[in-house]
Amino acid sequence: MMRKLVGSISIVVGLMVATIGSAEEAGTASLTVDGTEYQFKLNAMQSDWSGSESYASLNIWLSGADDDTRKTFPGMTLGFEYVGGQPNAVEMRLMKYEGGKTQRLYGNPDTSALVLDQASVVIDGNEISLSGTFSSSFGTSGDFGRTIDYSSGISAEGSFSVTLGPV
Repeated sequence: MMRKLVGSISIVVGLMVATIGSAEEAGTASLTVDGTEYQFKLNAMQSDWSGSESYASLNIWLSGADDDTRKTFPGMTLGFEYVGGQPNAVEMRLMKYEGGKTQRLYGNPDTSALVLDQASVVIDGNEISLSGTFSSSFGTSGDFGRTIDYSSGISAEGSFSVTLGPV
C-alpha cells in the first residue's frame, strides 16, 4: 500500500513540476483566409527553440483556439532559423479539414512567396519571446513540402506572438 502511495505522489509531483516548468510558454496567432479570421493558441508541448542571440532554431506549433477554427484549420506550424537578426529557412504548414479529411498545406519562401516579418525578438535566459506577421500561398505536397502544388491552394496572412521555452 505504501509503495502505491509513494508512486502516486511521485507522479503527481512530477506533473506539477512539468506544469510549473512550462508555465511561461504561451502565445496566440491569427490567420486570415478569404476575409475570415481564425484564432490559434500555442501548443507548448510541441513548440520549442534552441540556440542563442546570434543563431536560433524555432518550431512553433499552434492549435485552433475555438470550435470554428478547429472545424476548418485544426493546426498550424511555423518553423525557421533566426540568424543575424533575421528569419531564415522559413517553413509553414496548415492542417485544413474539408470533406471529412485533413489536408496538409505547405508554404515556403522558395516556392510560394512566404514572407515572415518579425516585429520583435527578446531572449531572456532560457526563453525567447517573438511576434510578427506572415503571408503566403499554401498548396499540397506529396513530399512534405519539398515540392508544392498551388493549383488548388489558398492564400493567407496572419500574425503571431509567442514565448517559447528550450528544447
